[in-house]
Amino acid sequence: MLTTFTSNWWQILVASFVYFALGGFWYSPLFLGTKWAQGHGVKMDPELRKNTNMAKLFTLSMLCTVLLSLLVAHLCIGAHSTTLTEYLQNGVLVGLAGFAAMSMGFIYLQKPAIIFWIDGAYHIIGSLLASTIYFLVQL
Repeated sequence: MLTTFTSNWWQILVASFVYFALGGFWYSPLFLGTKWAQGHGVKMDPELRKNTNMAKLFTLSMLCTVLLSLLVAHLCIGAHSTTLTEYLQNGVLVGLAGFAAMSMGFIYLQKPAIIFWIDGAYHIIGSLLASTIYFLVQL
């Protein structure tokens, strides 16, 4: 399976970085970070965050965006996508799959509805960005 991607790793890494960078803005206090933290019950107090290994969190998050970006690429290649619409459809599918998968956990954790929409929209938009990048470079 991965042999399909050997010539496309740079594009996948660029798409992953863009997806990850979107998260930096999306979850910042300037955009939705405060509502997200409240919905999850996360305390944003700098004193409480001193013991948090942010490098580990960011590394794991980046690995997750690489996995999701790889899935978008695989769908675009496997579907023989050629038009922007086809690429975007594959991005939406991956974004919705991410939305559905995390929503299952949120349902049982009884998270507020805003959390579903903040996290779900992030994955849909991130996957759409990845698919757009793949269209522009034609994987």
